[in-house]
Amino acid sequence: MKILVLGNVGSGKTTLIQALAGLYAWEVVSIDEYRRLLGDGSVKAELNTRRIFIDAISLDKNQFIECTGSGEVSDAIIARLTGSTEQIICVILDVPKTTCVARLKKRNWDIPFPIPTEKVSSFIERIDAKIRSGVMEKEWNRRQNTLVLKRKHNDSNDTAMIIQEIGRIFEVYDRLLEHRADLC
Repeated sequence: MKILVLGNVGSGKTTLIQALAGLYAWEVVSIDEYRRLLGDGSVKAELNTRRIFIDAISLDKNQFIECTGSGEVSDAIIARLTGSTEQIICVILDVPKTTCVARLKKRNWDIPFPIPTEKVSSFIERIDAKIRSGVMEKEWNRRQNTLVLKRKHNDSNDTAMIIQEIGRIFEVYDRLLEHRADLC
């Protein structure tokens, strides 16, 4: 099973992933962590980082995957998972772009990314438009065995609600697997 946490820059993806990883001993695959390890801010390093990030997604292994979930990276993840029948829960964090920008102003920006800091706001605009228009949901809903949850993520209460919802989904999924095993 995979849980993908997708959303805009500053939407709280890392916060949610860290909370989930504290509850479930799954591997975390985060594009920003790969950027920190391998990136230098150049386009060449970014392309290499993306390739290694995609290669780290292991089929039929429980993993949390964190990225914006749009564009070439999203397409590459979908392609990587093509052919796999494992269940995917795709959580799209819906956070107002003004909140994302405010969070970024408070953050120590330590992620080597080939977009200059002054142009990050236009990147946020593009991702926000995809989330608000439902384009991101449509991209992920095309994949079989994928449950897409678009959720608000403005504070720690929202984090707790998403974690509870995922826990309930796990319970149902476990019961289905047990039922399937009983039938065999």
